Amino acid sequence: MRLTLAFPALAKGCLDSRMHVGYLLNRKKFNKKVHSMGRNMKKFIPFVLLLSCPTFAAKVPSVQPCSNAFQGVYIAGNVGYGEGGSLTKFINAMNNALDNINDLGFNGIDGGVGTGYIHRSGPWAVGISFDANWTNVTGEHKHINEQELIGASLRNSLQLYARAGYVFCERIMPFLGLGWDNSLWQLNSAHTNAANITNRDRVAHRQNSLLWKAGIDFLIESHVAMGFEYTGTVSERKNYFYPTQEFVDSWKPQYNKYALTLKVIPFAGPSSLPSSQQAPLQTCQKSFQGIHLGGNIGYGSVAARKQKFKNDTVSRKGVVNLTGIDGGVSVGYTRRLDAWALGLSFDANWSNASGKRVNTQLNKAQLVYLNNSLQLYARMGYVFFERIMPFIGLGWDNSAWTQTLQDRGLTEKTTKRHNALLWKVGSEFLITSCFIAGLEYTGTMAQQKRYVHGPNFIDSDTGTPGQISNSWQPQYNKFALTAKFIFD
Repeated sequence: MRLTLAFPALAKGCLDSRMHVGYLLNRKKFNKKVHSMGRNMKKFIPFVLLLSCPTFAAKVPSVQPCSNAFQGVYIAGNVGYGEGGSLTKFINAMNNALDNINDLGFNGIDGGVGTGYIHRSGPWAVGISFDANWTNVTGEHKHINEQELIGASLRNSLQLYARAGYVFCERIMPFLGLGWDNSLWQLNSAHTNAANITNRDRVAHRQNSLLWKAGIDFLIESHVAMGFEYTGTVSERKNYFYPTQEFVDSWKPQYNKYALTLKVIPFAGPSSLPSSQQAPLQTCQKSFQGIHLGGNIGYGSVAARKQKFKNDTVSRKGVVNLTGIDGGVSVGYTRRLDAWALGLSFDANWSNASGKRVNTQLNKAQLVYLNNSLQLYARMGYVFFERIMPFIGLGWDNSAWTQTLQDRGLTEKTTKRHNALLWKVGSEFLITSCFIAGLEYTGTMAQQKRYVHGPNFIDSDTGTPGQISNSWQPQYNKFALTAKFIFD
């Protein structure tokens, strides 16, 4: 009877089998019994379906609500290092003649506070932010025993921008940003005339700029996120008029900032996922491990170390700004130790980064170029969810720098290789099992070397002949996109 209640079709088959072997001898009696069983089954069908519903419901996975990691209003703080420069054009206000062109660099500490809002739409996160920053970023050229001076300072900046990111595993969000920057720049000038009277001017303007960002945030807990980011700005060109000295400085700064960030999301909801969804992409047990071949392309700049020129007892010094495209190839190996990743890499890069000082009246120029660099460094990273690896690196850099002097058609080039300490910060993303994309910041601090030029050159500031030498200790910064292929 239990068989016929639970499996009527099977029961009917069994009865048919027994009928064929002669188990039921009276056919009419058998048909009557079957009809009676059918009437009884109709009474049991609703009860059987009712019993089966809980079992069926238990087998259907419940729909989990979407997590709101990173979503909500946030309050933020940041602190970092800023550097950059501007090609400054010094124009005589009396006759509108271009006197000098200098690549003036600047650097310093930059930090501030901000607020914003992020909205989640599936794994995508979009929002708007406002930051207010204060800095001690400065740069200057000093000439003729520091009696001549051109300087620039960034005082503060206001920034409004939109952000778009993609949330991985509800814990990590790389993002890009685009927006507007308004910065207060102050320019200083001092000039000593033939009567040994020094005239000084100080002027300040706020300048609007295009702003872009790239970075990554890590959710430490539902209300706190930490990260690092790169911010770049390029300003409108603005003329600074020095009334005492009657000349105009045409100024268009390009600024870069590398910062650590902290964000507090006070009204964030719970962001944890069920344990079954914590690591949804566990298809590769040793992601990032193996030999890699890759390349990088990015933007490099020098603006932190003073270049000192000497001509007998006459000296001048200044922060020279070099900018340009920098890219290359790399090879290395990464070894996984649980979630940690350790490795060694070698990069070869080529660059067109350059900076210059030009005296148009005397047809004289001083130029600096970065030709190429060789880099060997160790890396250490931590792999999240087998798909994302933030890392730091430390190692050695050897770069070829060229110093060029030009004097009325006479040109002399001197090239030296500088050893440097190298450091890196970045993050990589596993796109497929053998392809990795990423972004990284690289900084180097080079040894100081002396460049000696021939006696045919004349000091632009004094007009006196003599052998000119200069010491050069560049500090170089590069922000790049990377791509790598892994062969395990």
